[in-house]
Amino acid sequence: MIENLRPRRLGALLLAISWAIVPASQGDGANPADAVLQRYIEASGGADRFAALHSRVTQSTLQSGWLKVSAKTTQLWPDRVLVEAKLPLIGKIISSGNDGVTAWAAGDDGSPRKLQGRELQEFVLGQRLDRMVHLLQLYPVRRLLPGAAAAPQQVEMGTTFGTQELWTFDPATGLLQSTDGPRDEGPKKGVLRVVSQFDDYRKVDGFTLPFRAVMRDGKTELTIIVTKLDDDVPLDAAAIAAPAKLGTP
Repeated sequence: MIENLRPRRLGALLLAISWAIVPASQGDGANPADAVLQRYIEASGGADRFAALHSRVTQSTLQSGWLKVSAKTTQLWPDRVLVEAKLPLIGKIISSGNDGVTAWAAGDDGSPRKLQGRELQEFVLGQRLDRMVHLLQLYPVRRLLPGAAAAPQQVEMGTTFGTQELWTFDPATGLLQSTDGPRDEGPKKGVLRVVSQFDDYRKVDGFTLPFRAVMRDGKTELTIIVTKLDDDVPLDAAAIAAPAKLGTP
């Protein structure tokens, strides 16, 4: 189990919950998929509320089998993030993040390494706090799949760097149920299909957010549970900075 929950994955996987916490952008009505995304925005709290969000601090627990780890995610508008997790038994704190210039993640030994290429693009896209504003640009390909009116609505979402995901929405509430698509897991593991499911939605400061996510990549199952969430915590850019020494992939 400890091997399955390697240090690098603690930071990278925790950020996936922000894919549900940060909502979609308002569509222009020309694309049927945009109506689904707009309903998601409204169900989550509304575009104006998200546009006014300055920062977010999330306390979470990550669990894989018997192993449980506490983590803290600090997000700052527009795309800065710091994820810190304390490893059990040895007490070592590892981190992943993006300071607006450089993004990094914990390597297999816990030491930070610089992110590059597709892994960098996916990391930044998954955690940026302003992605609701730029969603139509970040996902230029959006296609609503046909289905019965009472069935979950599914939208294919294509990124600017060529990857594609399938987002599934609850037909009753309009909230995000799951995402399904390829994810770059680093130079050793390569690209894997990751399925993330979101539930336990709760109202916080006018937002409706998922407090539980379950992620599966075919080898590992990781459950993320939000224990505390605070918005607009006073922060400045200096609170998030890349480590002085970064290894390469």
